[in-house]
Amino acid sequence: MTKISDWFKENWAIISVMVLAAAIRIYYFLMTANQPLWWDELCYGSLAKNFITHAWDGTAFIASETALRPLIFSHIWSALIAIGLNEVTCKIILVLIPSILTVYLVYLIAKEVFNQRVALISAVIYSVLWLNLFYSLRFLVHMLGLCFLLSSVYFFIKSMKDKVNYNNLNFFFSLIFLSFATLTRYQVGIVFAIYFVALIYFKKLYLNKLKFWLQGIGGILPLLLFFGFNLVTKGSILPALAGSTPVDAPIGWHILSYIPMFLTPIFFIAFLIGIVYVIFEMGLSHERLQRYCIPVIVLFTFLCFFVFYMRVAEDRWLFETLFSLAMLSAFGIDYCAKKIEKHSKWLGVAFIIGVLIFGAYAQVTMADTLIKQKKESYIQMKDAFELIKVGTPTESIIAGHGIEPYVVYYAEREYIGLTVNPEDASLIPQADYFVMHIFNPIPPYLINYTQENMETIVPISVEFYGEEPIVITYEIGGANV
Repeated sequence: MTKISDWFKENWAIISVMVLAAAIRIYYFLMTANQPLWWDELCYGSLAKNFITHAWDGTAFIASETALRPLIFSHIWSALIAIGLNEVTCKIILVLIPSILTVYLVYLIAKEVFNQRVALISAVIYSVLWLNLFYSLRFLVHMLGLCFLLSSVYFFIKSMKDKVNYNNLNFFFSLIFLSFATLTRYQVGIVFAIYFVALIYFKKLYLNKLKFWLQGIGGILPLLLFFGFNLVTKGSILPALAGSTPVDAPIGWHILSYIPMFLTPIFFIAFLIGIVYVIFEMGLSHERLQRYCIPVIVLFTFLCFFVFYMRVAEDRWLFETLFSLAMLSAFGIDYCAKKIEKHSKWLGVAFIIGVLIFGAYAQVTMADTLIKQKKESYIQMKDAFELIKVGTPTESIIAGHGIEPYVVYYAEREYIGLTVNPEDASLIPQADYFVMHIFNPIPPYLINYTQENMETIVPISVEFYGEEPIVITYEIGGANV
C-alpha cells in the first residue's frame, strides 16, 4: 500500500494531466456518441460488417475499399461486432481509449528526449489540441494508429539509448508496434526509413549480430505476412499503390499553413522558439543530436512527404506530426521559462501555467465550436438508411449514386451503385428502392429519370434540411414496404 501511495505522490502531475485529458474527451464523447458517421467511417464500418456476413463480397465498392484501405482497424471492429458490442462501445475501445493513451505516450517520449517538465508541458499541449479532440470522436483509424506509432517511437528511442547492443527487447517492440501502425495507416511506413537512417548514422546497425536480425525480422513479421498474403492472392504486395501516379500539382507549400492552424497563436510562437533552439542544440554535440533527432526528423519527413510528393493534404493526414509539434512547443515554453527563472523561480512557473491556460483555452474553444457544428453532419443520410433497414424487406435492393457505404452499414441491404454514366438509368428498374440525395453532385440523368417516371416510382420518405428536401427514398413499382 505504501508503494502505491509513493507512486501516486511521485506521479501526481501526469496523473492530473491524464485525468484532464480523459475528462475533456469523455465530455465530448457523451455529447456526440451517436453522431452520424462520415464517408470514411462508414467505409471502415462496411468492411467490418462484410467481414462477418460476406454479404457484399465481390461488389465493386467492397472490392475497391478492401484494396485501398488498411484492414486491421476493420478486422478489430468486426471482431467487436461479432461478440455483440454496439457502435458506441466499439468506438470507446477503438478510438476513445487509444486517444487517452496517446497523451501518456507523448509524456513518456518527451521524458526520454528532454526532461520531466518538458514532458508534462508536452502532454498538456497534446491533450488539448483541437485536431486531436475533434478526431477523438470520429470512428477513424487515426487514434489507434497514433497509439501504435507513439509506442513504437518510445521503444525505439529507448533502444537507441541501450548500452548493450540489442540485449533487450526495446528494438523488437519498436518495430512490432510500427508494423501495426503501418497496417493501420499505410503512410506511417515512412518511419521505417527514419529508423533505418538513425541506426546507420549512430552506428547501431549491427548486421553481424544475431539478436539484431532476430529482433528486426520478428518486429516486421506482421508486415512480411501481410505483403506475402497480398502477393499470393492479389499479385501485388500493396494493392493500394497499384496504378498510383505522381501528383501533377504545384509544390504544396500551403500545407505548412497547417502548423499555425493546429497550434493556434500562443503555442505556435512557442513552437518557433522551440524548433530554433532544439536545432541549435542538435548542432552542439553528438549526444544532443541523438537525443533530439527522432521527433524533429519525424516532423520534417512527414511535412516533406506531403509538401513535395503528395502536394495536397487534409488536416487529419498530418496527425503523425502532432506529437512533435507538442513537444517542440513545450521545449520553447520551457526555454522561455528558464530565462525568466533566472530572475524569479515562481515567475517562471507562473509563465508556464499562464501560457498553458491561455493556449488550452484557445484550443478547447476551437474544438468545441467545430465539434458542435459537425455533430449533426449527414444526419439525414443516417436517418434515411436506418429507415430503409427497418421498413423494407431484407432481400430488397437499393439503387442510388454515392450510397454504397450507407446501404451496407446502416441499411444492411444489397445495392446497385449508379455512376455518372447516363446508361446506368437502365439499372434502376432492377432495384426495389431508389435514393436521391444532394451530398454528392446529382447526375442530370437521375433528375430526368425521376421526372419521367413519376407514375412508377413513389417517394416513401423525405429527409429535410430546414424546409429543403435533401434525401428522398423512392419505391419502385412492385416493391413491398
